[in-house]
Amino acid sequence: MGRGSAARIYVGWTTQAAWAVSGCAIAALSLPHGDMGPLGTLRGLSLCQVVDVERWRAHPTPGRRSFPTFACSHGAASSPRHLDMPCSLTPPFAAPPTSLTLNQSQAPHLLALERLEPDDGTATELQESLSVPVFAYIPSITTMAPVAVEPRPTSPSVASGSKANGKRFAGASTNRAHNYSSEHFDLGALATEDDYPYNDFKPSFPKVHWDAYEPIEPPTDRGLFADPEKKALFGAATAVKDLTRTIGTELEGIKLGELSDKQKDELALLVAERGVVFLRGQDDWTIDQQLELGRYWGPLHKHATTGVPARGDLDEVHVVYAHPTSDPNEKVYRGPVQHSRADLWHSDVTYEVNPPSYTSFKLLVSPEAGGDTLWASGYAAYDRLSYPLRQYLESLTAIHSAVDQAEGARRYGNTVRREPVETEHPLVRVHPVTKHKALFFNPGFVKYIPGVPKAESDYLVQFLTNHVSSASDFSVRFKWNAGDVAIWDNRTNIHSAIYEDVGVSRRHAVRVAVRGEIPTDSEDGTSREEEYYKARGFRVDRSVQKGQRRQAGYKD
Repeated sequence: MGRGSAARIYVGWTTQAAWAVSGCAIAALSLPHGDMGPLGTLRGLSLCQVVDVERWRAHPTPGRRSFPTFACSHGAASSPRHLDMPCSLTPPFAAPPTSLTLNQSQAPHLLALERLEPDDGTATELQESLSVPVFAYIPSITTMAPVAVEPRPTSPSVASGSKANGKRFAGASTNRAHNYSSEHFDLGALATEDDYPYNDFKPSFPKVHWDAYEPIEPPTDRGLFADPEKKALFGAATAVKDLTRTIGTELEGIKLGELSDKQKDELALLVAERGVVFLRGQDDWTIDQQLELGRYWGPLHKHATTGVPARGDLDEVHVVYAHPTSDPNEKVYRGPVQHSRADLWHSDVTYEVNPPSYTSFKLLVSPEAGGDTLWASGYAAYDRLSYPLRQYLESLTAIHSAVDQAEGARRYGNTVRREPVETEHPLVRVHPVTKHKALFFNPGFVKYIPGVPKAESDYLVQFLTNHVSSASDFSVRFKWNAGDVAIWDNRTNIHSAIYEDVGVSRRHAVRVAVRGEIPTDSEDGTSREEEYYKARGFRVDRSVQKGQRRQAGYKD
């Protein structure tokens, strides 16, 4: 940074008399600095402390002395106390602090504090609580004056049945505005973990034992009762966006908690056709409503090993939870993960004799970045294969196993609530609603291909793993925000989370899955790709091409 520039940071300031009344105000101060030595020295202010805004959110009451103190100094400017020597200031001050010296190495600690963006809501909360001017953070290095934040109504809270007591969490301002910005509750944002608003939905592992699942004949798929044109569902939507040609549709303007039965049927049909449907901003869709939608489509699945909500009475809810590591002994980076990323691709619990049909997934808390999910189409995975290979795979089955998942749970000391099973399913199945063929394979649970030599089985498993995990032309990637919902067809999709911040950020979601039909082979099914082109006047030629050439198409 050049001489004469300034870095803006937040410093709390007040007078002795005003401390107990108004607390620490937040001001953006310009710190002149040179190329060498300290970034600057602040003089002439009664500094109380440098405020971490995220922690301020958890304790917004004026006059509280629980703010984290990063630095302060008493007495002469020649003997400041630096950032690595925090002090606690308790009014009335014995001697007002007079200076704060910032060394080059200490600047990142200050610049990393939570920013007060004009659309954030935090600035308004601070201003309303402290009754003093609040200034917005200017992230770039500049000599401009601080920008005052005009008071405005705060953003709406996330209304959700996931709050244990039904009240808004007082310390968590919700940054949703018009772009559904994510809600973050990392450990640094909370005074204690007791303040986390979704504690009732953290995973628990009750020591119970359930009987093995028996095969069932589920009710007729509700998608078969739907209007093929989906007039009731699409008529209520403000926008319907296909995210790719092969998979993924986003509905706007739909509130899941307000769907009629007719709209639920049409939603099931849309999910069956498009693979996965996304609905943003479903904050007010409660867990009871999520369960109700699942039960409308069929009997619900209970997971044998993963966490269920801590509040109890929700055995049919599967909790997805990753949290920041606070234990210093756990903060060890051990290099790359010990498994292939391709192994993370899966369809949910396909080892069951009745694997799930429809799955709903609501994100409660998202990491600041990352945490996306990928889906790949089983319809397209089948259609991308050559005719001879399709025919060969249609004659085979695969063994789906729950053993590894159960053993992993036991290694962590968790109860396996239902003994693990291994089940044989066809490699290609037919969807009961669309009648299209789909590759029914996933690296997460398929162990081997029976009826062929081991070498051939190993090769097929590896080939199909590569095929579905490199599905750039038949996949969709979804960037989550808190309150977003995805509903997918587990019979014709595989998916994989992309969580890049393990141990650093929190990601929290709840999932409900519907038990589907026993998979059937592909004898009476059709190719979705062929049907697509037939409907547009194309002739289907299944003759095998003798020569080989590079793939032709777009030349981006």
